Amino acid sequence: MSRLIDIALVGIAALQIAQSAAADLPPDVLVQSSRLKIMRADFDAELANVPPGLRTEFAANNDRVSKLMNSLLETKALAAEARANGLGKDPDVQARVAAQIDRVLAMARSEQIERDAEAAFDRRRDDFVGRAREIYLLDRAKYTTPEQVRVTHILIRTDKHTKEEALKIASEVRARVVADGADFAAVARQYSEDPSAKSNGGTLGWVAAGQVDRAFWTGATALPKQGDISEPVLTSFGYHIIRLDGKKASELQPFEVVKEQALADVKRDYVKAAKTAVLDQIFKDPTLQMNQPAIDSLTTKMDAETFRKAGAAVAK
Repeated sequence: MSRLIDIALVGIAALQIAQSAAADLPPDVLVQSSRLKIMRADFDAELANVPPGLRTEFAANNDRVSKLMNSLLETKALAAEARANGLGKDPDVQARVAAQIDRVLAMARSEQIERDAEAAFDRRRDDFVGRAREIYLLDRAKYTTPEQVRVTHILIRTDKHTKEEALKIASEVRARVVADGADFAAVARQYSEDPSAKSNGGTLGWVAAGQVDRAFWTGATALPKQGDISEPVLTSFGYHIIRLDGKKASELQPFEVVKEQALADVKRDYVKAAKTAVLDQIFKDPTLQMNQPAIDSLTTKMDAETFRKAGAAVAK
């Protein structure tokens, strides 16, 4: 059964296109009319503007594909009208078209340099293991797992109570856990104002500095041994009662564990250096001439009053 494709064009009459039977159009022709044709290659060229890692996800979304097709149809139709109206012969338009062609070609060349450098690196990958080991030893912090603590907490929020009230409640809850030996998770489910406490009993699992409020981290790491329970700790969320469930010291990971990561870092630097070498040759070209006076004339000269008026106009 054939489907109908409705494509709205901004600024021109809305068109409703009945999709022809598959036999009527070649597989590589997506849309066709008396004045335009959209090929699969046109779609692929537009899709190339999407970051490589997102293209599969993009193409799997019907709404996004439809919007891209709508945009393509609009572009093709307006371009056809521009040619019919003689705009393709306008010198300014021709200059803009040439500039766009140069941008596309420059991007294609840049991508080619990257691909070639990546391929060259991959062919000699084993030769770079020594450099990867050097980076590993020089930048040890990058390959070191951070200190971590495993904690369970009870939160009394200061946006629901005053600080004084929250501290009083937190102190009473802590006393119940410490003095009465009540089950910490059960008390967390009953009293904690962290929404997740009802389901997880207040456990946060393993956390590192930067993943939790700084005051929370300081309070948790100050606990000397597993099972210790903190005094109420004030953070931007409220007062926390923290139980230490475990500690992991920071540790430099063995090279074999991070070897692939280190090699990826070396590869990135290798590709960057390859691109830099090519770009450097552009500015080192002995035939390169700069008409500095003409270049300087491109900068608009404005006195202070003109500059002030221009700024005021932009601000309105």
